[in-house]
Amino acid sequence: MTEMITRRPTRRSDGKKTVDALLDAGMAIWSEEGLPGITMNAVAERAQKTRGTVYHHFSDRADLIVALQKHVDERLSAMFDISKAPSRDDYLVVAGIMVDSPELLRSCFHRMLSHDAGTDPLIATARDHYREVAARDWLQPGMNPDHAAMISIAMWLAASLAVDLKQTPEERRAEARAFAATFRSVMEKAVIRPESERP
Repeated sequence: MTEMITRRPTRRSDGKKTVDALLDAGMAIWSEEGLPGITMNAVAERAQKTRGTVYHHFSDRADLIVALQKHVDERLSAMFDISKAPSRDDYLVVAGIMVDSPELLRSCFHRMLSHDAGTDPLIATARDHYREVAARDWLQPGMNPDHAAMISIAMWLAASLAVDLKQTPEERRAEARAFAATFRSVMEKAVIRPESERP
């Protein structure tokens, strides 16, 4: 009788887990040390992988940094998921990122400000999101969807500056929570209808 062989899941799922671990390690280093701290060796060490593993997934440091920037964009873009509408928790996400990963958010701002806004993927995602919000009649009367997108992103900058005024991690986290309430208040008074008023 032939013995059945149980196969492991494909390498693709193992590879994705490895890439995610490498990107998470890179993001942690970026947050703590800034962009100069990201090296292939540092990422390998933080992720508890070999240097060869890092090179297997990323051809060089520049390739790794591009992947990290895309990973950050994906995390931020998730806040524009229309299926969860503008969520209360989203107001805290950006301020929270500023507490835990200030360099990551600063790099996004730098990229947005140093390139054509029409080509930035995060801005494109925000614009698409607010067009859908407008189609659902969730915007305040007279609010332009592109303006809503830019106001939302501008509030991210305001959140980062407010959090940056504080010194200790505890003060920064408390400021992030306080600013999240301000962010929601501004958005619901000027940009989007409060949930209770949406059709």
